[in-house]
Amino acid sequence: MAIKQAVFLCLILFATILGRGKAWAAGAAQLTVGSEYTSGKYGGEDKTEIWYFPLVGKYTLGPWLLKVVVPYLRITGPSTITTIHHHMPPTQETTRRSTASGLGDVIVGMSYALYENPAAGVLFDLIGNIKFGTADPDQGLGTGENDYAILGDLSKQIGKLGIFTGWGWKNMGSTPDLPLQDTWYGATGLSYKISHQTTAGLTYDYRGEIVDGGSKLSEATLFVAQKISPNSKIQFYILQGFSNASADMGGGVALALQFY
Repeated sequence: MAIKQAVFLCLILFATILGRGKAWAAGAAQLTVGSEYTSGKYGGEDKTEIWYFPLVGKYTLGPWLLKVVVPYLRITGPSTITTIHHHMPPTQETTRRSTASGLGDVIVGMSYALYENPAAGVLFDLIGNIKFGTADPDQGLGTGENDYAILGDLSKQIGKLGIFTGWGWKNMGSTPDLPLQDTWYGATGLSYKISHQTTAGLTYDYRGEIVDGGSKLSEATLFVAQKISPNSKIQFYILQGFSNASADMGGGVALALQFY
């Protein structure tokens, strides 16, 4: 049912874009493909390894931005693995290891530039996300439930230095077997434009505990983005976790293509 809901919503959004005709043609589209590897024990004795391959589509029109993430997951770890998303600590109840793979949870989001002051380099976005429970719960790739989130994202550009922070509230889809609680979450960081082609930065991600007695997510990511053409860029990153809800370490790469 969740997969049908996600597909149905994507078709509605696509039909809406087509229906707007020339008005939507004035916007810009971006397609990103990526690969991420994370590894961690998440407070247990055995290591869980996760490969995450997202296909991300974005469409910007004026102050509006539509985003769709379709990921593929491959998880190797204890046989009772449950992952809420690719940075969620899996449950670990046995020492037998197994591998599960398949479609992850599809995410559809929309943001609106509520305030923009180019002269001051200030931008504030209001963002809403729906994570559809499209990942197979029987394989431990997800809960099979939908999550809903809303957040505000504020950025400030000071010459070559960019400062950004975004915080919000997430309504977690809960099940009798895995009761989850809603929580605050967010990220803050900075970026520096080394040259016209190269930008580097550091972000810190936080999320409150989502299970009773669980840990808060806490991790930092260091990234470098390199422009390889006027309409494309590649980004490399590594991450370090600081809590049992975070991966011990990880890294990834993403290639983004812009279309006008």
